[in-house]
Amino acid sequence: MLSQQEIAQTVTALWKSNQYDLPEDFKSFLREQHDKETSELGKAHLKANLDAVATASARSMPFCADTGLLTYYIGLGTAVIGEIEGGYRALERTLREVSAECTSEIPLRPNAVHPLTRHNPNTNQGPGCPDIKVRVVPDADYLEITNVAVGGGPELVGSKFTVLPPTAGEKGVRKFVVESTINLVRLGATCSPNLVGVGLGGTFETCTRMAKEAAILRPVGDRNPDPELARLEDQLMDDILRLKLGPMGMGGSTSAFDVHLEMAYCHMATLPVAVYLQCAAMRRTTVRMYADGRVESLPLSSWMERETP
Repeated sequence: MLSQQEIAQTVTALWKSNQYDLPEDFKSFLREQHDKETSELGKAHLKANLDAVATASARSMPFCADTGLLTYYIGLGTAVIGEIEGGYRALERTLREVSAECTSEIPLRPNAVHPLTRHNPNTNQGPGCPDIKVRVVPDADYLEITNVAVGGGPELVGSKFTVLPPTAGEKGVRKFVVESTINLVRLGATCSPNLVGVGLGGTFETCTRMAKEAAILRPVGDRNPDPELARLEDQLMDDILRLKLGPMGMGGSTSAFDVHLEMAYCHMATLPVAVYLQCAAMRRTTVRMYADGRVESLPLSSWMERETP
């Protein structure tokens, strides 16, 4: 049986881990980019990121002042659903309670407010907060929890959506992604360089969701298993690197960390494209919990895994 107390303790540890330190895959890449950066200003910016994370980790404090909006990606195995104390409703209640407790304990900046009145309960709780996304995993015997803190920069000025005419094709997609990257980086609030997530196709909500999840859940260097989409990811990365925007738009070789693209079929009259720029504050952690008491930390979430044809 998976007790709610065990779940609460595990999730609390996850929030501390991802607020105090970067995922190892991203931190290693950040070091590599620092060593390769040709601009002195760009190198200084990347070093400042690494130093901030090292100091925060040593002092057990958040490495970015914007501790984000709290998001959960839940993989709910069919073989473990009946083993969760109190069922799914109790799990959801625990996740909300832990979010409020961590806001006070870590502490996290209380970012969640009413969109119109701006009322702030100071708990990071409210309608839709925390954001809890659930996917049922057939035949799986585990509960997988991925915590992601979504910062204001990517949400405020780091995202774009459009619907192109179908005749725009790949050339139109590349043009929109490149122009969006230039304009968003020049605004300054995305703390570039960024991991560029691109959603291609689908409906409005599907397209924007794909762009965001591609940016925050896939590891740097990952390529889409579809050869054509992988080719386009490489092409878009090359397009952006040629801009020489550099860290914080001040020039240099690191204009982006990577480009990740996700695709869904769309209406024949449309070509939806979404762009999401994730900053260097990459806060994601994943754990699997089993009914027999085992807890397994994972380097990556399985949320983006695709079914084998």
